[in-house]
Formats: sequence, structure tokens, C-alpha cells
Amino acid sequence: MKCPRCGSEVPQGYAFCGRCGSSLFAANQQNYTQDFVNPQQQYNYQQYVQPKKQHSKGFYNLIGALIVLVLIGGFFGYVKIKTFIYDSKPSLLDYEVKTGEVLSGSGTNIGTYGYIDISKPRLERTSQEDYKKFCDFVSKQNYNYFAIKTGDRDTGICFPGCDPTQAVYGVLDDDCSEYAVDGYIVQDDYGNWIYSPK
Repeated sequence: MKCPRCGSEVPQGYAFCGRCGSSLFAANQQNYTQDFVNPQQQYNYQQYVQPKKQHSKGFYNLIGALIVLVLIGGFFGYVKIKTFIYDSKPSLLDYEVKTGEVLSGSGTNIGTYGYIDISKPRLERTSQEDYKKFCDFVSKQNYNYFAIKTGDRDTGICFPGCDPTQAVYGVLDDDCSEYAVDGYIVQDDYGNWIYSPK
């Protein structure tokens, strides 16, 4: 028998070549069968074992932009729904009357004032009938003054002495009193309330 590596003659039954020392075990096996592995198939298996592909920065930027858009949309949707609920009351009389203390220049309490909070678009949609009912309600109150406060730059209507005939429209102070008068709410010859600029 010959050594497959160096080609020297090796006696039968030896496990190693006496000259180069290589193993003769496979050559000694009579019934030895080797599994055939296609080299291309083996290459394909190795090809599938790859590290995970990293996502690009553009992918993460896209995901971040989508999250920001969802948050912004959610915020404006919430504001729209809140405004709708806030403005959906049919009458000015349906809004909760809030009160506060009227303070003198020295800080002593000299009375109370009442007011309601509504949005400016809701105030602009007020009908004549609704405003007349509200004026009737205000005239029966016992506050130093009453106000309709809007969220638009703190503008609103102030009724000094709870007298609807003295109503002024303009910028209200923190205590809902008139700060800067833009105009007056007066009755016309037909009994309708109209805005008259200053």
C-alpha cells in the first residue's frame, strides 16, 4: 500500500506512514464511504450565514418623522375636539359662572365679580335671543361687574355694575375688568344688541 501524501510504500495494517507521518486510516478502510457534499451547495449554506443588515439613517429618520407627525396630529386633534366640546353649548346661560374677588388698590376685598369663559368664535355665533336672555340673567346678579371672557388675547365683554346697557367690549384685565375698551354693546331702535366701535 502507498502513502497518499508522499507516495512511499507502507506495509499493510499500519495506521501512519513511517516516512511523512500522515494518517493512513482512510486508506485502510475497505468499506469506507464518504458522504458527497456538493461544493456549490456548501457555498450556498455559508452564504446564508450573514450578519444582520443594519438599517440606514434614512430609515430611522423616516420612523422619527412619522412619530412626530402622529404626535402633532394628535395634539391638534385634541385641541379641535376640546374646542368643539367647549363651544358646543347652545346658550350662554349653559356655561359655568365663575367668581373672583374685587380688590382695592391696597389689596383689600371690596366685592366679587362673576364671569364665564367661552371662545371668541362661540361669542361671535351668539344669537340676539341668546344675548337678550343672558343680559336679563346678568341684570339680576349681585356682583360688582360681570364679564364674558374669551381666550383670544383676553378680550371679552364687561358689564359694569351688572348693567347690560353699560356693556363694553375690549381687552380685559386679569380680574376680568375692562382694561382697554375697543367698543360698546348698545341697543338699536329695534331692541337688538349691536357692537359700536369706540
